[in-house]
Amino acid sequence: MKSKVKQGQSFLDKVLQLTGSIETALDVSVATGIGITDDLPIDTPIETDLVKNRRIVEMFNKEDDTEPATAIKNYTDDFTPVAIGWSAIGINFRIS
Repeated sequence: MKSKVKQGQSFLDKVLQLTGSIETALDVSVATGIGITDDLPIDTPIETDLVKNRRIVEMFNKEDDTEPATAIKNYTDDFTPVAIGWSAIGINFRIS
């Protein structure tokens, strides 16, 4: 089976979609030359004939575009405030 990466999909998402099991990730990685943690550009083709669970493969390959997409992009541990700025009760934020 062959499929192209869509927005928000990681390598593991594609492995689950194509094989029905995350257990096959290392086998697919070796066969395709793609690292398990690699960021995949959209439209990257991934092909494998290894199917571990046919029911899961069928569920994720229906015509209704139900596909796993769990990739997290641009994640940082830094907290960036989205309000006007930082406030601390009793310092610059007063409660009357």
